[in-house]
Amino acid sequence: MISRILILPSLVFLLMISFGSLSVMNNSTYGQTTNTDNDSAIKNTEEFILNLTRTNSLVPIVGNPLANVTVIEFGDYQCEHCSEFNKFQKDLLIANYTNSGIAKFTFKDFTVNDRKSGNLSTLAAEASYCAGEQDRYWQYHDKTFRSFDNRTNGVINKSHLIDYVTEIGIPNIDQFKECLDTEKYSGTVNDGNYLANQLNLIGTPTFVIYSSNHPNLIKIVQGDQNHTDLEGKNLIEGLDKQK
Repeated sequence: MISRILILPSLVFLLMISFGSLSVMNNSTYGQTTNTDNDSAIKNTEEFILNLTRTNSLVPIVGNPLANVTVIEFGDYQCEHCSEFNKFQKDLLIANYTNSGIAKFTFKDFTVNDRKSGNLSTLAAEASYCAGEQDRYWQYHDKTFRSFDNRTNGVINKSHLIDYVTEIGIPNIDQFKECLDTEKYSGTVNDGNYLANQLNLIGTPTFVIYSSNHPNLIKIVQGDQNHTDLEGKNLIEGLDKQK
């Protein structure tokens, strides 16, 4: 099980170094620069960044939408490490970095656990958007992750997904059920998987950090890395200097 203290230092460390050297231990740098035509390479990069940072109206941005730094979690609702991040680190990230205006946070699906559970990760992801139709995306998102320990081996089923609706007080349960039954948001889930595959991501959670001040640079960090703890005050000062 992932340690409660590991992920946030990884993220804040990454936030700091994202604007500096490209040489980062245990992290990868992504840039669409394989095209030999420089203009095309830049155009392709801009197009990819647009897709990566595009917001879904059903998923409210956490933090100031105009913040230069975007932190994107790619996750799976049947991922134990994702559950640990949600329970123990997400609120700290929001309190320290999004509420202060340094960064904005959002989530995209990477349903890696479909392989072992018959597309139930995709079903859970679709359910989160169905909840978003009724302005309950983040409540449903958090409830699903924080109920991980109550599910057999973490595996979700349709009954769980409907139970969470009742527990968070979604107004129209019938609307939610119809949305889920029709797989209304399968395409939205696939969009997240497509982006994850373009980034060559291999697991969850993985955090992608992008700064509009450095449009040709994306930093990627896996959530289970064990970075050395760094002093929060120094991290914040380092970020402030890059605004």
